[in-house]
Amino acid sequence: MDNSYSVKLKHIALCANRSVNCLDAGPLNLVAFGCSNSVALYKPIHWDSKKLCSIQSFNGHKKKVLCVKWMKEFFDTELPCKSNVLFSGSADNTLRCWIFKDNQVAPILEKEFSFLGHKDSITSIDAISTYDVHCQNKELYLVATSGADSSLRLWEAYDSLSQLECVQTMDFKHGFVLNVAFHLLPNCKVPILACACDDFKIRIYVIDTGTEKQTAHFHNVLILPGHEDWVRNVDFITLHTGEIYMATCSQDSFIRLWKIWLVNNKATEDKVQERYELKLRKQLFTINVNNTSFTFAASLDAVLIGHENWVYSVQWQLTGKSTIGVNLLSASIDKTVVIWEYDDAAGIWVDKVRVGEVGGNTLGFYGAQFSEDGKHIIAQSFSGALHGWDRRCDDQWEPAVMVSGHSSVVNDIDWEPKQGRYLLTTSEDQTTRLVAEWKEDKSWHEIARPQIHGYDMQCLSMIHSTKFISGADEKVLRVFDASSNFISNLRSLTEHDLVEMSSQAPEGATVPALGLSNKAVFSSEEKTPLSDRKEQYIENLFVPVKLIQPPPETYLLQNTLWPESRKLYGHVYEIFCLSCNHEATLVASAAKSSQAKHAGIIIWEVDTWKQVTTLSGHTLTVTQMEFSPNDNYLVTVSRDRTWNLYRITKLEGVYNVEHLAHSEKKTCHSRIIWSCSWSHDNTYFATASRDKKIMIWKVTPNEEQVVKRAIVGDCGEPVTAIAFASHKLSTYLLAIGCESGSIKLSSFTENHILVDMIHFDSQIAHCLAVKRLKWKPGVSRNDSMTLASCSQDHQVKFFEVTWESKPIEK
Repeated sequence: MDNSYSVKLKHIALCANRSVNCLDAGPLNLVAFGCSNSVALYKPIHWDSKKLCSIQSFNGHKKKVLCVKWMKEFFDTELPCKSNVLFSGSADNTLRCWIFKDNQVAPILEKEFSFLGHKDSITSIDAISTYDVHCQNKELYLVATSGADSSLRLWEAYDSLSQLECVQTMDFKHGFVLNVAFHLLPNCKVPILACACDDFKIRIYVIDTGTEKQTAHFHNVLILPGHEDWVRNVDFITLHTGEIYMATCSQDSFIRLWKIWLVNNKATEDKVQERYELKLRKQLFTINVNNTSFTFAASLDAVLIGHENWVYSVQWQLTGKSTIGVNLLSASIDKTVVIWEYDDAAGIWVDKVRVGEVGGNTLGFYGAQFSEDGKHIIAQSFSGALHGWDRRCDDQWEPAVMVSGHSSVVNDIDWEPKQGRYLLTTSEDQTTRLVAEWKEDKSWHEIARPQIHGYDMQCLSMIHSTKFISGADEKVLRVFDASSNFISNLRSLTEHDLVEMSSQAPEGATVPALGLSNKAVFSSEEKTPLSDRKEQYIENLFVPVKLIQPPPETYLLQNTLWPESRKLYGHVYEIFCLSCNHEATLVASAAKSSQAKHAGIIIWEVDTWKQVTTLSGHTLTVTQMEFSPNDNYLVTVSRDRTWNLYRITKLEGVYNVEHLAHSEKKTCHSRIIWSCSWSHDNTYFATASRDKKIMIWKVTPNEEQVVKRAIVGDCGEPVTAIAFASHKLSTYLLAIGCESGSIKLSSFTENHILVDMIHFDSQIAHCLAVKRLKWKPGVSRNDSMTLASCSQDHQVKFFEVTWESKPIEK
């Protein structure tokens, strides 16, 4: 193994899974969330006093991560603190435990364990560590999980989490436990468990303390009715008075606050009940701890009305602004996140702060979390996007910069062709996004969303710095031009100056109601008062803004679209792949096909957008195409297990494309060919296939055999993406992506011996099939190159590849 190459993960563009319990803020300003099959740890830049931003993903689950939870520690105080232990549950039915150790820049994974017990997906988790009730010197770990198998499972371990085992299973028949939460009862420090259920009730369980047992056992002590729909979330907090507040939220749009307190005698109990005008049914339970009896009472304290739709999450936060000393954060599908505060003067809870989404085709929030110090909020929207707000000195909340990414499979990526000043990505979440490096912190951020479509996106290709073409699950190709507002904002955020736009260029774009095309908006229109605009939905209109930092999600949704300048018709079935030549004069497009007559490749001339010709040669869907760096050749690969090579010439302004070579069955791949790539000097092209092989082909146009197979490399697993480095170093360098998500760098010289240079660590590679690999054009000053990758795991990753030797000039 050659150690001259090293790889560093620079950035991940990603978002949270569309699952209710999939976001949790933890210690050291770390936010955990599930992204596809991975668990992501994110430290927002504004949350850290040293302005250190980090984003990592950890692979282990085999299916989608549905819930995450940091373990809470109850030891010297009844107020919990979150530990460096994270639990995650997945659709693969497994519970995973991740133990991290602190690092100034980013946490380091120290240990991980996996536990199997559920028969279906795990949808909710909570975990605590505390002292055993019977032995205060013995540390006890308790974990509760609920799942789609209608069961609640209690897990227990002493001293070491590696010994965690399921000690109790509760069967809810045909019902579901939607959320679980642990806490400790005051005075006796006995663990209590609350379950939010789909029968509109909250069930309270207490650990059995009557006799000392080898394993913990919980029994039901209370059932609290009141909600009128599924109860979605529950959270506890202990007040300075020793009472416990429990908040529950439901699909009935209400939040209920419950109080649990210690009752010493009958007189105290009657006195407490007199505080309430409405006499509620008495809810008492008694436990015995070490021959001492404790009686607790529970009752409804308040009903918070303010949301207009399902409320998905609640979270308590300590504060010193009222006699109660706590605030409550709630998130709802009605597009709002609310901070509730107790008003001492009025004696009621009021919605003190209300933030959320405005406009766009969105469906509200799945959850929200305070940071540890209560100065920041992070929320997860229905689409998976992360929203953030920071509290200013004047107690006003303003939108914050957050990591963003696709919420579904990312099918294609492409760099800005001249200098790689930004990367375009497109996905089955029906969006095309633009990611660039922010000059302030030298990290990558989404700064525009040029296309928000109504069909799943399949492919794109940059034509030049301000124009791209994309294809979706439709028969139409769409061409987009950059808006003048984007050009000015790119200059402001990155100091990259693309082109000077004419005064006639559109300022931005908007999508009409029920439309799919981005309609250009000109500066004269945008100065018209909103009340005079003809469009039906005012909240979706384009409003130009001069950015000084990467935009928040609400701005990306409606103010960063690029105007659509052209539609191209010609294919019979849905578009599957695209490629533009380096001179930005020709575009090749291909569609899905099951017959040879529909597998044709259409060549378009960019200046006129007229069809130059339709290329035949394949019998099934063409999976990828690429023009050679000198634009003299086009190579195509297909599901029919073949490749075709075409020669392109231009005479007196007229293009001519001729078929030059075709693969032979006995020397080519035996399965689908997924990817192809050209070397920087036009001498070689590579193909990658499901048959676990890559093949390097040498082009010799002056010989009788135009293409010769030079190398066959066995990768041990299906290969889904391949890319030649844009420069030759001491060897030809190849990036290879596989179906498992692994990535490696291989190289060869003129002696045609393929050598594996470096395998990317499994925790920085992808966890599902790599869809595309793209090297950033050019070489940086530090003898390094940037490699971008996209995958079925919804993530786009940026890697910095460095080497010791100097690059050889072109």
